[in-house]
Amino acid sequence: MTTWTPSLPQRGPRYLAIAEALAADISNGRLPAGAKLPTHRDLAWNLKVTVGTVTRAYREAERRGLVVGEVGRGTYVRDAKAAAGFRVGAHIPLEQAPNAFDLHFAAPPPVPAGRALAEALTEMAGDPETERYLAYPPNEGYPAHREAAAAWLAETGWQADPARIIITNGAHHGVMAALLSLCRPGERVLVEPLTYPGVQPIARLLGIKLEPVPVDADGPLPDGVEAALRAHGGAAALYLVPTMQNPTTGTMELARREALAEVARRNRLPVIEDDLFRLLGNDVPLPFAALLPELTYHVTSLSKALAPGLRLGYLVPPPARTEAVRGAVFTLGSKGSPFQAEIATRMIRSGSASHIRQAIRDETEARRQLALARFDGAAMACPPGALFAWLSLPEQWRAEEFVQAAQRRGVVVTPSQPFAVQRRFEVPAVRLCLGPPASREALTEALDRLAGLLEEVPGASYDGLA
Repeated sequence: MTTWTPSLPQRGPRYLAIAEALAADISNGRLPAGAKLPTHRDLAWNLKVTVGTVTRAYREAERRGLVVGEVGRGTYVRDAKAAAGFRVGAHIPLEQAPNAFDLHFAAPPPVPAGRALAEALTEMAGDPETERYLAYPPNEGYPAHREAAAAWLAETGWQADPARIIITNGAHHGVMAALLSLCRPGERVLVEPLTYPGVQPIARLLGIKLEPVPVDADGPLPDGVEAALRAHGGAAALYLVPTMQNPTTGTMELARREALAEVARRNRLPVIEDDLFRLLGNDVPLPFAALLPELTYHVTSLSKALAPGLRLGYLVPPPARTEAVRGAVFTLGSKGSPFQAEIATRMIRSGSASHIRQAIRDETEARRQLALARFDGAAMACPPGALFAWLSLPEQWRAEEFVQAAQRRGVVVTPSQPFAVQRRFEVPAVRLCLGPPASREALTEALDRLAGLLEEVPGASYDGLA
């Protein structure tokens, strides 16, 4: 534990003075990344303040991203570079770091798609109808685009009504539109304790509260959802990632889906189903949109199963809510791009989208086998179709400590922290995304570095830090 007793000014709130002293000593290097801070009681004694003052100071420092606290282990100085590495949407510019490997971003592996895209664009260039896709689209979008979307979704065993499909600028846009249409500031949305990190900034922006519900390996517990509804007098929605859950990789069985659908139906609880990984799965159970169409907002996109650069998603709301959700999409500033929707439509109709999806699935499986072989014996979840693995760390590792050590070895991975809706749900585990490396050889090198690190004693990887 680091010995740290700062000098504090005589005026102003003491907790802010402690937080400012922390910021200054982290900035000047006196408190290096990974340093363990004094306990609340010890620092309070040394500074002649109350334990509550130190607790408030540490909370303020954590709010600023300066430190991270772990229940039962203490408070540690956060590595600013590592912290930046697991913000939503962050990634390493690999062209600037050829010896670094980004396993942080949940992108599909690279597969040949340029020819199919070129063919679609060539067709559009020769089609006089293309010009209309450069103008504002009608509120309901174009029928051909919705019909192509329905055909794409049907490949997973579920037939959506084209009249209800809304084109969005990706799944994140769809989730936000669904929440905007359902929630008023101050209302609660039930979520899994570890979930897609993008939902947290959405909640802050909309002024809604995320309420975690009890889960097991199969997802939220129906009794836990009902208990949360009773405890809080209801909720605005239940947000789920039921297929290859992000980050834990689990896929909810049909029986659990049916049980949760019954709870939602009984309580008139809307379900936002974030199902963008469904297109990569094998024999995935029916979606909530099929089991509970009157209450489900089904969200997906092309980013994982076709091309991340096509910022295009599909949102299927309940029949009675279609117009309200279209209004929410418009309120957020933009409908889905008709030009990109036309590109996707031509690729879906030609069959090239399905071929690319299968190529992504094949390459994903090859990379999954590499990960399973390299971490044989480790506690790792990586089911067929998953773009990422969820690696539980040995007892000697803290998640953030492992992330920092991995980054020094040139590999960026993500700890549980950004996925946890509350700090108490952080666990000693990291997400490893298998898609971003340019080749299987590059992925193998990254996995080798991590596997070697996993076997080390943390102190030896910390360059002498206590």
